[in-house]
Amino acid sequence: MVARNIIVSDPVHGFIRLDRFDVVGQVISTVEFQRLRHLSQLGTSSFVYPTATHSRFSHSLGAMHTMETALDSLKRVGGLEHRNFDEFVKVGALVALLHDIGHGPFSHISEKFLGFRHEDISAQVIKQSPISDLLIEDGIEPQRIVNIIQHTASDEDKLLSQLVTSQLDVDRLDYMARDSYFTGVGFGNVNLERMINMLRIFPEAGDLNSHALTVFKGRHSIESYVLGRHLMYQAVYFHKASRGAEKLLINAFRRATETKELPDDFNFLYKDAPPTPDKIMNLDDYSVVTVLKNWCNSKDKILADLAQRFCQRRLLKAIELSPKKLNEHLDRIAKFQQLAKNHGIDPDYLCPIDGPSDTPYTPYSIKSPEDKTTVTQNIFVYDEDGKPVEISQISEVVRSLAKTEYLNRLYVPEDFRARAEDHLFKK
Repeated sequence: MVARNIIVSDPVHGFIRLDRFDVVGQVISTVEFQRLRHLSQLGTSSFVYPTATHSRFSHSLGAMHTMETALDSLKRVGGLEHRNFDEFVKVGALVALLHDIGHGPFSHISEKFLGFRHEDISAQVIKQSPISDLLIEDGIEPQRIVNIIQHTASDEDKLLSQLVTSQLDVDRLDYMARDSYFTGVGFGNVNLERMINMLRIFPEAGDLNSHALTVFKGRHSIESYVLGRHLMYQAVYFHKASRGAEKLLINAFRRATETKELPDDFNFLYKDAPPTPDKIMNLDDYSVVTVLKNWCNSKDKILADLAQRFCQRRLLKAIELSPKKLNEHLDRIAKFQQLAKNHGIDPDYLCPIDGPSDTPYTPYSIKSPEDKTTVTQNIFVYDEDGKPVEISQISEVVRSLAKTEYLNRLYVPEDFRARAEDHLFKK
């Protein structure tokens, strides 16, 4: 008999195997995982990049594939002489596959208007039926998967924690390449294969023990990755239009909560407690869009306006504020709120301020060596003497990018922007 070959075609990786481990296919077939097909990877980025409609489903498959590829490479070059390597790879594959299962509608955005952390929901979903049943039947303790994702794992599993969540991990390697492809911007498309093949296990004692480091000759690939991440952040993840759309979405749900116009699926927002996993698992992007369309006809003028702006793509416009300009005009910004009210605009909903720290996607930042809790998540390479150093210590490119100042933005309705700028900046 010919063995069954289960693969899917992927524009980033070519083909992704789903038949290496039976439990992988079983997890993918669950309702909880299939739901990821209906969660956009990039939230509102399709408002700017029309083809950026790829899902958390495809990203999770890509992260799993990248994890398997990285572990196979590390075994080939040495450092992963496990008695049961296949079991280790299977655990790593499941970790990468399930790391995003707790996401809500429009991905990270919903955490702000639904009041939860996707990491917490992921942990609970993994530890409950049906996924926990599938893991246990395959001899894998669900808590082990959770520990790896939450960086509370010990011994050899620390490597899997690093590979799924750090400054250089399979999550970022996949979503940067995937986001670059589907937005069409190009510069996030790093040399993934070379970066993986340049990884080596650090064998010595200390904080970096059992972590994957990049060999010295691979440092330029890391520089390209950090630069690509910086450009993706500016052009995609912190794009002013998509961020403005996010503010409309968040404020619409805030207003609906205040006016008691939430449908049954969202009535948990009336409570102080965060939503249960079952509540989140019942929601996707379509749930939110349907609600917004209904709110377009709300009797509450503010809610109707917010919903209409989002559904009709009548977005708020950004006024760029450098850190210096923000500090210089704090008093004018405070007075600006009264100006908005005088023109019939509610600044609480239509004039939000957005900063770079508000986005879950971040450019590479250098951690202090004294910060033992996070420093090992930074990118380490071997220097010319074979000693591990953080990448910025040997790269002027990374040092320069780490100094970048990002702008804050004040959002206003389009027909009010000229008047707002005149009020804020006229001498």
